[in-house]
Amino acid sequence: MPRRYPRFAVNIPCLIEYEKQKLEGTIIDISFGGAFVQSEIPIQVGSFIRLHFQTPAQQFFEIDGEVVHEGWYVVMDGHEIHGFGVHFYNMTSDMIQRYRRFLEEEIYPRYRFTAPRRLKDRKKSRTR
Repeated sequence: MPRRYPRFAVNIPCLIEYEKQKLEGTIIDISFGGAFVQSEIPIQVGSFIRLHFQTPAQQFFEIDGEVVHEGWYVVMDGHEIHGFGVHFYNMTSDMIQRYRRFLEEEIYPRYRFTAPRRLKDRKKSRTR
């Protein structure tokens, strides 16, 4: 099934709020509907998180999301990373407009379309 929104490779530091914890991560790719976040800490599929990040143009976002997949992936340059995909939800109309403007002005003109590949044969218990 084709993706609803195109994803673009980025490298944006973020803070992940999860079960009263604040974890560091990096947004690896982003779309209108969600993002893929590199994180060394596994977050269970179905978990609800809040993602905090600042754009290169210094806009700040706090977006609620649900983890829809988690595991090891291969990114554009060929190296393996651990992370999770998050689907954004509960955005106000103002936030949707701000987020869309951020994508149209900062992301679409500057970054390449991408999609990390899931490593189906990699064991979850494997450490780096």
